[in-house]
Amino acid sequence: MTETVEASAPAARVARNPRRGPADLPFTFVDAALVERIVDERAEPAWLREQRLSALARFEALPTEANRLYTPYLDLRAASLDGAAPYVSASAPRAAAGVLPDGIGGLIELHEDGVAGVALDPKLAAAGVRLQALGDLVASEDSFARELLAGGPIPVEERFAELSCAAWTQGILLHVPAGVVIEAPVVLRWSLGAPRSLIARTLIVLGDGAEASVVAELVT
Repeated sequence: MTETVEASAPAARVARNPRRGPADLPFTFVDAALVERIVDERAEPAWLREQRLSALARFEALPTEANRLYTPYLDLRAASLDGAAPYVSASAPRAAAGVLPDGIGGLIELHEDGVAGVALDPKLAAAGVRLQALGDLVASEDSFARELLAGGPIPVEERFAELSCAAWTQGILLHVPAGVVIEAPVVLRWSLGAPRSLIARTLIVLGDGAEASVVAELVT
């Protein structure tokens, strides 16, 4: 008796698109028209408009970061930003000053495009430390804001840092004067989750000899 054994052919492997990192997503919604809308909506000064447009030009000229270090952990093959609707103005209601938890030198909480609360140790405030929303600084102290923001291009040519400089609508400033040491951490807390795109900017400025420990939190 002869027994015939037929080997089945291996199943064809379905071709899949390669994994994509965040830098592979198209950011076509960021353009000169968006920047002009942000400037007009917030009545920003001419120097900030010029800075934003210059940053936008660098963002458009810089190559896409090719490093795929995070792609094994983050699958963005199905992600799309074509319908992204970014915030233009930071117009959410402002809450009263927050309560400072024990062991914290300062805390600023931002919910979507609005400020939920700000608290700073009175001793640090007396020493000249500033913790505030970046838009508030631009609106209230033009000369100091220009001193901090209009210092030219950022030190490194990083495409998404330029994106932040061009189209931020909400941001945080932590300014520590020369010689001031903040021993307790300062917490920068962002609460996100709405179906909108928030382009933010965080500016941490330390004077000569100043020290600070900063904890950035993203809450969804």
